[in-house]
Amino acid sequence: MREDGCSIDGKLRSHFTRRAVLLGSGSLFALSGCLRDGEDPSSRENDPDNGSNDSDAESTPTPDDGTTQDDMDNDTNDSKTSDNYDDDETDEPDDSKEMDPVDPEDADVTVAISDEKVRSGEEVSLQISLTSHEHSVIFGYQFEIQFDADLLTFLGVEGGEFASPVVNEAHVDNGELRFNAIDTSGQSTPIEPVARIIFTAEHPGKATVSFVPSASEVVDDHRAFEVAYQDGTVDIDPS
Repeated sequence: MREDGCSIDGKLRSHFTRRAVLLGSGSLFALSGCLRDGEDPSSRENDPDNGSNDSDAESTPTPDDGTTQDDMDNDTNDSKTSDNYDDDETDEPDDSKEMDPVDPEDADVTVAISDEKVRSGEEVSLQISLTSHEHSVIFGYQFEIQFDADLLTFLGVEGGEFASPVVNEAHVDNGELRFNAIDTSGQSTPIEPVARIIFTAEHPGKATVSFVPSASEVVDDHRAFEVAYQDGTVDIDPS
């Protein structure tokens, strides 16, 4: 547990695991209320103890210098527009932004998808393995996967030597898949496999199954690891 009392509590597991998948973005810790780099103010908008409420706003006196409340409101709005908002920034992280790949030698952990070979019409299971250079305890992960939907049909994701994942398969027809899992007891690396992705191989060819690093994350109980991601392939022979 962190010194500030913020940890992955079992009661939060279903809450923020499912939120992270259904929202399709955001840090596991941000969605649980445990923020890595400071608190998101929006998470406290409805907090009765955050020191700001409607009664405080109503009690703010109007200065006795001829300035009207409308003038004050307009100045406040202009300040927000000019100082606090950037036209290039949005509330949601941009998953399309490319990230420089992390060298496995420099990474805290490495996550890899296996290479497999099957015949068209057969099922294929790709294993996702998680290893590290030093002893690491993993409490959770969130992965976004892209695959060739013309060659592979998604069937499901199974837990391996880790907790069963929650899956968002809303865009699998387009070759996009998100899933995550939390294990509040923690699992020591290596974890082989941490999960399995099941497909049907539809047509002969070579299909790539790859991570989207900007939308993926591996965490312990108080931080996100530096992760090296290794993609996998499925070689599909004629039946």
